[in-house]
Amino acid sequence: MTIRPAGPADTIGIQSVADTTWRATYVDLLPAEALGQFLVDAYSLPAIERRIERADRFEVAVAESEGAIVGFSEWVAGGADDETIWAATYVLPDWQRRGIGRTFLLSAVAAYRGRVARLLVVVAEANLAGAAFYRAMGFVPVERIESGIYGTPIRELRHAMLLR
Repeated sequence: MTIRPAGPADTIGIQSVADTTWRATYVDLLPAEALGQFLVDAYSLPAIERRIERADRFEVAVAESEGAIVGFSEWVAGGADDETIWAATYVLPDWQRRGIGRTFLLSAVAAYRGRVARLLVVVAEANLAGAAFYRAMGFVPVERIESGIYGTPIRELRHAMLLR
C-alpha cells in the first residue's frame, strides 16, 4: 500500500471510496435522500477534479493498493487564523484499522508543522468511530456545532491539534 498525491486519473477511485464509506458510516444517521444528494454534490467527478486541480487550496492524497484506491484524504490549505482543516479522510471498510488514516495524519503533521498553529477536523458527533479515531490521533474536541445536510440537522464536533 502506498500513499501519494492524487492526480486526475484518481477521480473515479476517490468517488467510489467516498460513496462506499459515506453509505457505510451514515446509513443510520442521514435519510437516504440527503445522503445521496450530498454525494452527488460533494463527490461528483467534476467536484473531485476541481479539488485535485486547486493545489493552492486543497491537498488531496490517496492510499493505493495494487492499482486500486482504498482511501483518500483532503486538506484545505491556508485556513483562517493560521489553521489547516482536515476536510476528509475516508478508507474503505475492509481497509480500516490498518494504519492508513494514521499515515495520512502523520504526513500532514510533517508537512504543516511550523507552517500553521493548529489542524482542525469536524466530525458528526454521532459518528462514534470517527470521533474516537481523531481523539486517538491527538485531536481534542473544542466546539460543538449545530449544522445540517440537506435539511437534516447534524450535531458536529470541531476537534483541534496544536502544532506550535
